[in-house]
Amino acid sequence: MKTHNELENIRDIIERIRAGDTEAYGFVYDAYVEPIYRFIFFKVATKEVAQDLTSEVFLKVFHYIQSKERQIDHLRALLYTTARNSVIDHYRQEGRIEIEDNEEAQENLVGIKTEDVEELLDTKLTVERIELVIGSLKQEWRDVVILRFVEDYSHKEIAQMLGKKEGAIRVALHRALTEIRKQLGTTD
Repeated sequence: MKTHNELENIRDIIERIRAGDTEAYGFVYDAYVEPIYRFIFFKVATKEVAQDLTSEVFLKVFHYIQSKERQIDHLRALLYTTARNSVIDHYRQEGRIEIEDNEEAQENLVGIKTEDVEELLDTKLTVERIELVIGSLKQEWRDVVILRFVEDYSHKEIAQMLGKKEGAIRVALHRALTEIRKQLGTTD
């Protein structure tokens, strides 16, 4: 749960952005550009598309903040929701619903930080094979796996970002890991 000071800080930043303070938005950009880019990068075909969509996300969020008087308590959730929707819109415009296999993303998945994936790696399965399995998961499961194991967010934070209940995130993660184990032929 956010502390009172954290909420006040977010509200202060939002108010500064609404007042035209570009430095405040620069702070938001600097704090979130890398994780938002990574989140998008794992879902699209090329680095260039990921860069373009990341720029669009920050522009959309900037305009949203400036045009709305609603209270925004979860800035990170707003950014990830906008990123997720931008990727979906990108594929709709391209006429493809499924996320493409991304070789560049496969190279970057080496930094996954969880015991489950480390166990899979310890069994001498290749990162490429794990990537292919993760890429074959349904969209919701893939989002949860990326946010949890690549971005290292808590279940609660992921729930806020995706607009779901924490229990639903736990269930989705459990099902995704079960499917990953099944496809890799590993059992616990």
